[in-house]
Amino acid sequence: MTSGTDRDELIRARAYALWDLCGRPEGDGLRFWLEAEREVDGVEPDAVSEKSHSG
Repeated sequence: MTSGTDRDELIRARAYALWDLCGRPEGDGLRFWLEAEREVDGVEPDAVSEKSHSG
């Protein structure tokens, strides 16, 4: 298991890579952070939407 700091660093690095691949758009950092967070945590986008709709 990784510490919170290690996890944040993994997310930061992945978010930067995603942002870079998309041509470095201005003002859209949160979108890349959230996508990277899902990837690092191993959460599928469909699973997130299913969880948010159940209940």
